[in-house]
Amino acid sequence: MAGISAYINEAAKLSGTTKKAIEYYCQKVLLNPAWSDKEYRLFSDEDVEELKKISLLRSLDTSVENIQDARLSQ
Repeated sequence: MAGISAYINEAAKLSGTTKKAIEYYCQKVLLNPAWSDKEYRLFSDEDVEELKKISLLRSLDTSVENIQDARLSQ
């Protein structure tokens, strides 16, 4: 696993998305960040890069369902 880079607020800033969007993507299992001992999500560099990709796809009007399908087929 890549190094841990950020909690959710920092991951949102680094990826150009919102905390609410990240929570939604986690709920839809597009992301699976690690959890700290205090039960905070910890986003790796890879997670942040994946958030950037999801954000780009969403900006191109790709549905979350289509993103899920593409991830499952990999």
